[in-house]
Amino acid sequence: MPEITGLNLAQEMSLLRSDITILLGTGYLEGGNQKTAHQHGVSNPLYKVLRNGIYDRVSRAVFPAH
Repeated sequence: MPEITGLNLAQEMSLLRSDITILLGTGYLEGGNQKTAHQHGVSNPLYKVLRNGIYDRVSRAVFPAH
């Protein structure tokens, strides 16, 4: 995203809606760790390149069917 980083977008979203769950798929994470991501409101950072099905498994764990 040319105008804003994924972490900054997550932080802005968290400020607007603190109850939102944010998954961030990234090839680069500022600070390089999950603590940085959590401080910006990210529930689960997912690092690229991922094996098949990882997004599906994580999203099903975070967003269980009702």
